[in-house]
Amino acid sequence: RRDASNLFGINTNQKWTPLWSGGGSWNISKENFYTGKLLPFLKLRVTYGYTGNADPNRSGVITVYYNPNSYNTGFSQARIRQYPNPYLKWEKVGIANIGIDFASKNNRISGSVDWYVKNGKDLFGAAPVDITDGLGSNGLTKNVASMKSHGADIVINTKNTKGKFGWNTGLIFNYNADKVTNAYIANASAANYLTNGDGITQLEGKPVHSVMTYKWGGLEHSTGNPQGFVNGSLSTDYGAITGPGTSVNDLIYNGPALPTIFGSLTNSFTWRNLEMTVNISYKFHYFFLRQPLNYSNLVSGADKKSTSDFAARWQVPGDEAKTDVPSFQYPVDGSRDAFYANSSTLVEKGDHIRLQFITLSYLLPLHNPSSFPATNVPLYANASNLGILWRANKKGIDPDYSTTTIPPSKACAFGVRIFLK
Repeated sequence: RRDASNLFGINTNQKWTPLWSGGGSWNISKENFYTGKLLPFLKLRVTYGYTGNADPNRSGVITVYYNPNSYNTGFSQARIRQYPNPYLKWEKVGIANIGIDFASKNNRISGSVDWYVKNGKDLFGAAPVDITDGLGSNGLTKNVASMKSHGADIVINTKNTKGKFGWNTGLIFNYNADKVTNAYIANASAANYLTNGDGITQLEGKPVHSVMTYKWGGLEHSTGNPQGFVNGSLSTDYGAITGPGTSVNDLIYNGPALPTIFGSLTNSFTWRNLEMTVNISYKFHYFFLRQPLNYSNLVSGADKKSTSDFAARWQVPGDEAKTDVPSFQYPVDGSRDAFYANSSTLVEKGDHIRLQFITLSYLLPLHNPSSFPATNVPLYANASNLGILWRANKKGIDPDYSTTTIPPSKACAFGVRIFLK
C-alpha cells in the first residue's frame, strides 16, 4: 500500500510513502510427520512490515497564527508558528513478529505466544540548524530520531473443570521494553529533562518514557533543608541546582515510567444457571513520583492535599533520620520547592495488583420456552474499580492515579438482558 499526506514535502512525490507488510503461517499439526498428542493443534506465524505515522501538528510548509489587533497600531498581528521544513516526511516503524498458536485435546489448554521487535526510524525529533539562516531559532523538528523495542505477548486459556461446576481461566501476559537509539539534545539543561514520564525522554539508551530526577542528598541536620548536588558536592544553593548550570548528565535515571510487564488473570465459575467472573490486572517494573509537599502552594492556599506530609516534616535536629520532608521556612523559596518536587527521594515503585471487576449473572429458567417471546433472560450485577490487592509502595498511593485529586470510585451496576426470538 502507499499512503500520502499533504502535510509533507513540497513536491507530490515527497508526500507519498510505501508502507508494505507480509506474513505467512504454517499449520504444523496438519503435516504427516507431526504426531504430537500433547498438542494436536500447532501453528507457526511470521509477519514483517512497516506502519507509518503523520503528526497533524507538523507540516512541510510555513504556518502562521494571528493574534488580536495590536493595542498600539490597531493592525492585525501574525506570528510564525512553524518554519518551512520541506524535507519533513513520514515516521516509519518496522515490525517483525513470530507467533505460535496451540491447543491441547478438547481445548483444555489453548493459547498463543508472540515475540516481536519494533524499529522506529525517521521519527520526529530536534535537529540543529545554522543560526545564520535567519530563523531566529537554532533547532527544527526533523525526521532524525529512532528507537527500538521488543517484547512478548502470551495468552493462555484453560478449562480447569468440567461437569455441573465449571471453572475456566484466562491469563494475559505482556512484556515490552524500549529505548531511544538516536536523538539530538538541543539543550542539555537538566530542567528540560525532568519528567515523571508524562512526556518523551529523548535520551539515547533510555526508555522513551523515563523518570528523571535530581540526585537527593538528604535533609540538612540543623535546618532541615533539602540537599542536592552542585559539581558533585552537597549543596543547598537551589538556584544553582535547578538552573542551567546543572546538565542532563547530572540527573538520576530512576527507571521506566510505563510498566514493562503487565496483563490480567480472569477466572470464570459456572454452576447450573449461575456464573461469576473475577478479573485481576497487574503491572510490574515501573516507577512514578509521588506528590510532594509544596510550601509555596500551601501558604497561598492552593494546596489542599499536604496535611499528612506537613505533619511528617522535619522539625528538630535528628528528624532527618526518619523523614525526607523538608522543614517549613517562611518566606517560602520557590526554587527550594522545585528541587524537592523533582528529587529522587520522591520516586516510588509502581508495581501493583488490582481487582478490576467482579460480575455475577443468573440465567432465569423458562418453564414454557416455546410460548415465551425471549430465548433467555439473564440477570447480572457488576462491581468495578474495587481497589488494589497489593502494591510495592509503602505510602498507600495508587500508582495509576498518583497525580489526580480523586481516583475513580467503586461502581456497581445491576440489570437484565432480554434476548428476543
